[in-house]
Amino acid sequence: MKEKLFAIPEYTTAEDIKDLRKRLKLTQKEFAELICCGKSTVERWETSKEVIKGPVVLLLHMLEQYPDRFLQECIHSDSGICISTSPVH
Repeated sequence: MKEKLFAIPEYTTAEDIKDLRKRLKLTQKEFAELICCGKSTVERWETSKEVIKGPVVLLLHMLEQYPDRFLQECIHSDSGICISTSPVH
């Protein structure tokens, strides 16, 4: 069988996700809002014993490589929620 070569990892881990979120200085709720998923999904990923696969791997890779592109329009409100003031292009 031919070896698969990917420009990004095939999967991510709970620790990888938690580390990225903490480097971005976001709560689970803020991180979930940033990547358009529920807080419960982020909680599940961060405690998973299994590897995490799928489109989220690419999204997290892009967020890790280009955090400023994702966060440049993000402001923190008094409620602690990350609010995007305009769409990211």
